Amino acid sequence: MRKCVALMICELIFIFLFVGIVAARTISVCKSGCEYNKIQSAINAASTGDVVEITDGKIYYEGLGIPKTGVVLDCNNAEISGRVIISGSENTIKYCTIFREGYGYGIVLQGAYNNTIEYNEIYYTERGIEIESFSKGNYIYNNNLYSNDFGIFLYFSGGNIIESNNIHENNNDGIRSQDSRFDVINSNHVYSNKEWGIVFNGAKDVNITKNEIDHNVKEGIGIGGGYYGGFLIEDNDIYSNSDGIINYNDYNKIIGNRIYENTNYGVYVGGYINDIRENIIYSNYIGIKDDSPSFFVTDGNYINNNILCPSNTEYDIEIASNYLSSGDDNKCDTTKNWNDTGTIGCKTLNIQIFFLY
Repeated sequence: MRKCVALMICELIFIFLFVGIVAARTISVCKSGCEYNKIQSAINAASTGDVVEITDGKIYYEGLGIPKTGVVLDCNNAEISGRVIISGSENTIKYCTIFREGYGYGIVLQGAYNNTIEYNEIYYTERGIEIESFSKGNYIYNNNLYSNDFGIFLYFSGGNIIESNNIHENNNDGIRSQDSRFDVINSNHVYSNKEWGIVFNGAKDVNITKNEIDHNVKEGIGIGGGYYGGFLIEDNDIYSNSDGIINYNDYNKIIGNRIYENTNYGVYVGGYINDIRENIIYSNYIGIKDDSPSFFVTDGNYINNNILCPSNTEYDIEIASNYLSSGDDNKCDTTKNWNDTGTIGCKTLNIQIFFLY
């Protein structure tokens, strides 16, 4: 009896596994000779684990909705002229070229969780990728976004990862985040956008690491709105923008960046209790400008161990006259209202650094 029960259980497990394997299929789409000639029809027929594959590389003039779970759309470099809305979870869109001949969005994630958007080319849209409506855990990887109004727009979402994308020559901002939290922006190249490179308003608790941010018309990174920031800005190369970093928030960390050849400020700070340390900041008009007023607070910002050489044009460090900020072991030539702890000006002058080199 026990052997029979065990055998029945094994048979059931085998059947379930077999059904699961058989159920996953590839659904082909092309203009002629495939299962479907419309992408949306194929998506409607897809189940979890299925791949909708476009096989002919043609242009498809249709908007798409993906409310599914676990479906892959592989365009194989086919083109879609229409908005793609994802409201499901754990879906993948890859190798699609998405553009809009009129005014509209490219890919929109609406209340969507844990989707992957990778290896796509998106252009001529209002917003290349919009992540909104409390979407979270989505992975935006290795896409090429250009000639949109905005490259990537995050709006009331959180915990998304934006990694290894090329975001360039958009008419406004490369990346804009509005009231989003816990996002990671890592290893992207954000350049030659006509407004900001990356800009935040009301966002909090964001990690911005290992990006190259250059030749944007306004700031490389701009942080405004709200008070508590919780940003980590670390190990980025920020150069040849109007300003490197503009930060109006409190409690942010700006650590280990290389910030140079920006037209105005390398780092501008208008908030409090920010940790600015171990950056290399040179050949800007002003290296670090701390403009935080001293009203209603007892602590300023902390500025430590930064190298500001070769010298910035006007000042390496300039602080508002009634400042509360403090720091030590900075290397610079020219300061205004700034002294390292126990020193007039910086503790190490740039001329000493040159001798060391």
